[in-house]
Amino acid sequence: MFNFSHVSSLGKMIALLSRMNHKYIDTELSDLNFGPGQVPILMILYHHRGINQSDLAQRIGVDRTTIARTIKKLISEGLVERKQNPNRLTEYGIYLTSQGREIYPRVMKTLQHWTEILLEGFSKDEKDQLYSLLSRSLENGARHTQGETFLCHIKLT
Repeated sequence: MFNFSHVSSLGKMIALLSRMNHKYIDTELSDLNFGPGQVPILMILYHHRGINQSDLAQRIGVDRTTIARTIKKLISEGLVERKQNPNRLTEYGIYLTSQGREIYPRVMKTLQHWTEILLEGFSKDEKDQLYSLLSRSLENGARHTQGETFLCHIKLT
C-alpha cells in the first residue's frame, strides 16, 4: 500500500495524479499508439467537427507548433484529416476519420475507468465535494492565469 500523506503540496499532488493519469492512458491505449496528450484533441474534434487548427490549439492551451505536430502525427495514424472549408478556401478544418470516431468510445471508457479507480471508496457526498472543491480551484487558477483559454471547453459550474 502506498502512503502519500507526506505530500503536503497541492501542486505536487496534482502533478503526481497527472503523471499517473498519463501512465494509465499510455498503458491502456498502447495498442492504439495513442497518448494522453492526444485525448483532448480527440474529445474536441468529436464534438466540434471541422474546427480549425488555430481554434483547436487555443481550446487546449498549446501553441501552433505543438498542435501542428500533433495533428500531423494523428493524420499519419489515420485518426484525423484536414479538409478545405468550402466557404473559405484558405481555411482547413480538422475532422476525425472513421477510425478516429471508432476509437472514441474506447478512449472515453478508459477515462471513465480511471476516474472510477481514483474515486474508489469515496461516498457520493465525498465525490460531490471533491468535484466542487476542484472546480473552485480551477476557477481560482484561471483568474490568476488570465483565464487560460484551454479551460473554455470545461464546464466549471
